[in-house]
Amino acid sequence: MARVLKPDGEMIIADILGNEEAAKAAQHDALEQLCDPTHVRCLSKTTFQGLFDATGLDVASCRFGDDGL
Repeated sequence: MARVLKPDGEMIIADILGNEEAAKAAQHDALEQLCDPTHVRCLSKTTFQGLFDATGLDVASCRFGDDGL
């Protein structure tokens, strides 16, 4: 995404967050795969932040869970 985003552009990502604990993440992924066989894995908050950092993307705003949407 970073390479196709215009300079100072913005993007929105809406996704399921995986657990930071490997065992819980594996259970969550197994459940998701029952519903969707194409599911690979849910990324954790830390993993997302690492991807943003590696591509030079700044997170301007971040919300988790039910924020009244």
